[in-house]
Amino acid sequence: APSLRTIGIERISDAGIDFVMKRTSPTARSIEAGLPVSILYSQGKYLPGESTEQWRGEGHCELLPLPEILDLVPSFTMVSMVGSQRAVNTAQNDVLRQTETSGERMAVPNKSHLTEIMQTTRMELENGDINMEELESCIRAFRFQPTRMECMLGGPDSIMWDRWEWLRAVPDEASDGSIPWRSPNHLVPH
Repeated sequence: APSLRTIGIERISDAGIDFVMKRTSPTARSIEAGLPVSILYSQGKYLPGESTEQWRGEGHCELLPLPEILDLVPSFTMVSMVGSQRAVNTAQNDVLRQTETSGERMAVPNKSHLTEIMQTTRMELENGDINMEELESCIRAFRFQPTRMECMLGGPDSIMWDRWEWLRAVPDEASDGSIPWRSPNHLVPH
């Protein structure tokens, strides 16, 4: 089944869109296996007098060395991912089996204990006491490389959505080894 995840975008460049995920998640494993990926980015308000912008993309991801983008990852993201993995690692098997959850998610049997783990993790990160080995065991860095992008602009007062599509050129069309974008196509709204 498709997997829907909210991610934080760490960097957008000509090479792609860089982001991180919890390394042990089923979605991260699927991405590592090379499954196709779709993204949706939306901003604005779909209200009278307002407009919204929606970007959709299709493509694949490549693995990135975590140190390459670690300086871009917010500390609260690192604390959440490392602390969550620590909570899973310290939980007893019978506690994990007490509550049925969907997929490989873990229920919170004791919020105060989880809060303590997160606070300890935050202090250790701030003090530089979490080594790269632990960070890499908890966090996976990816670069989304789109083959197709689409942008829609409009709102409830618009006569029609303004819709554009960009496609990647065939790799051997570029002499420098990069994969350029073709000229955009203006599409009908639906």
